[in-house]
Amino acid sequence: MLEADAVKAPLGRTVTIDEVGALTAFLCTPGSSGMTGQTIYVDAGAHIVA
Repeated sequence: MLEADAVKAPLGRTVTIDEVGALTAFLCTPGSSGMTGQTIYVDAGAHIVA
C-alpha cells in the first residue's frame, strides 16, 4: 500500500513521521492562531490525484 501511494503521489514518495510532526508543532504555535476549520493534508500531494 505504501509503494502504491508513493507512485501515485505527485512528490513520488510518502511522507515521514517528521513531516507530520512538523505540521503538528506548527499548529501548536501562535503562527497558526488565525486558522479555523481547515483540512490540512500531509500526504505528498496524493489527495490531489485520488
